[in-house]
Amino acid sequence: MIRMIATLVGAMLSFMASVGWAQTGNEEVICRADPNVIYCDNFEDRVAGSPGFVWPATYKNNGYNASAAGSLVNPQVVTTPTFSGNRALQMTTPANSTGGGYLETTWPAGSQTTVYIRVYSMRSSNYILSPIAVKGFHTLPNASNGLFSYLGGSWNPILFSYKASPDTLTQNVNLPAVTVTPGQWYCFEVRLTRSTGGTNGTVEGWIDGIQKWSYPNIAFDTNDTYSGLLIVSYWNCSNGDCSGAFQHPEMYHYYDNIIASTNRIGCLQQQGVVPTAPSGLTVR
Repeated sequence: MIRMIATLVGAMLSFMASVGWAQTGNEEVICRADPNVIYCDNFEDRVAGSPGFVWPATYKNNGYNASAAGSLVNPQVVTTPTFSGNRALQMTTPANSTGGGYLETTWPAGSQTTVYIRVYSMRSSNYILSPIAVKGFHTLPNASNGLFSYLGGSWNPILFSYKASPDTLTQNVNLPAVTVTPGQWYCFEVRLTRSTGGTNGTVEGWIDGIQKWSYPNIAFDTNDTYSGLLIVSYWNCSNGDCSGAFQHPEMYHYYDNIIASTNRIGCLQQQGVVPTAPSGLTVR
């Protein structure tokens, strides 16, 4: 009987590994401790600097689709700077360019009526905002690959929603509004509850643990779901022309400690986790 149980347990662990659910110990603690967590970035399990880091599935992670954007370095996992741990994601916006590719994944748990997403984000110290718009962190609504919302933009920052009414959501609680300083990590959190009819959707957002957005009665498209995320490095020029006022240096946008859950997650500082000492903040 003991041998049979051991065989079954071994087979189960092997199956979990084959479908990407095997734990490695590198995941953020909440990934393993909280059953409400439906997605973990697992950058710690990826090979730094390798274009192939994105494909394999890992624990609570379906793996990623990614574009190389004409090179093999964007997007890529880097060892510095990070907020916590030894790995983070770097998105590069080449000099005088509109952008540098994307990273995309779906939740292993599938679509959700309500999802909470927490992401640490930092822009390089030389980052310049586009006069038109900067796009970064989005959620995927469905297989049509449309965009739903993101934290951060030329409006510095804004929570912006597609297929919703209203479609532009500024910080409206605990004012004054927070503005993003390049070279500094921020903990962004968002709660998205899609409407199931009429205007019963909800959008809430937090910066460094302080609520800055509270929007009940949102009318999202009822066909949309929350099924994954899309990270892009897109800097709007004038119809693709990045000359004149739209010239800019090579810039970087970093992401770390991305978690999605059906319950609020909170920032790492609120969980008693000490972040990695700041390093590597100079522009390369």
